[in-house]
Amino acid sequence: MPPEQTLDVKPPAKGADPLPQASPAKDPPAKDPPAAKEPVEKKDPAATAFDAPHDPDPKDPAPNTGDFPETWREKLAGDDDELLRELNRFKSPKAVIDSWRAGRQRIRSGELKAALPENATDEQKANYRKAHGLPDKPEAYEYKPPAGMEEFALDEGGKEQIAVLQKAAFDNGMSPQAWNAVTGWYNAQVQRAAEETASRDAGDKDAFEDAFRSEMGLRYRPAVKQIDDFLVAEVGEDLASSLYHARLPDGSLLGNNLAVMRLISKMADLNGTEILETGDRQMSGTSIEGEMAELEAIMSTDINKYYRGIAPNTGGKTYQQRYTQLLAEKEKRASKGRRGDDE
Repeated sequence: MPPEQTLDVKPPAKGADPLPQASPAKDPPAKDPPAAKEPVEKKDPAATAFDAPHDPDPKDPAPNTGDFPETWREKLAGDDDELLRELNRFKSPKAVIDSWRAGRQRIRSGELKAALPENATDEQKANYRKAHGLPDKPEAYEYKPPAGMEEFALDEGGKEQIAVLQKAAFDNGMSPQAWNAVTGWYNAQVQRAAEETASRDAGDKDAFEDAFRSEMGLRYRPAVKQIDDFLVAEVGEDLASSLYHARLPDGSLLGNNLAVMRLISKMADLNGTEILETGDRQMSGTSIEGEMAELEAIMSTDINKYYRGIAPNTGGKTYQQRYTQLLAEKEKRASKGRRGDDE
């Protein structure tokens, strides 16, 4: 057995280096910070369906952004939310460039023209109209009325309406195509109104004649002639025609108004006596013969009515008395004509 060994541990000599101490534990090396997450785009609740990004079609290939990051839209837009919404419509930066080139080409080709600036000068306005092919004055917007309605469409009222339209078209830079569309619509309204007016006038005339004939009876034709002759004698032929064709507030013709014609008939009566005795401008020989023919028809079909019936608007005369009156007037006129021949 080997001899037992002992360990001789002596304190260090005075002034000697102390025993080495164990090194304190060191902190572990710091790890790299986690990569920052890309910002998630917030949906704008006010964005419209047109402004919002379009969902890609599953059949479409993934957009090729090349060396650009997926956040290329956000980097280009910065803080401009409006621009970001515009960029969201494009699948890649190349699509943006293609759109820009197409727009530039349209400008160069003249398809897109500069807009008129605010508070433009007269010279700028003139250049703008020339560049866009617009008339240089209101009157240059040509108006063509409907065929066959030239006089109606361009009476004084029609001319004023067209002038207002022309000025509005000029002030607002209306294109010739838009002007043609507007005047086409206007002509359609003019034509429709004319047709409606003509239809109404015809209906009013029939209603007036029926009512006046019912009131005047056998004196209807002489009374109509009396009114016409009275107006012509008092105011002249042109003004008499204007009175007949004047329109009342409801749009109806004055000449088709029963109350007005009845009043004129009474004025004509006051101007003379009876229709047959108010002068040469009243009942013509043809009118006398026409009423006599009507009375003769009653005489041949209803002799009792002829002798006992009261003729309307004759002051209580029977049909027979009225016939006698007409016959006397006819003879008187014939006698007057013979005296003139003798002279």
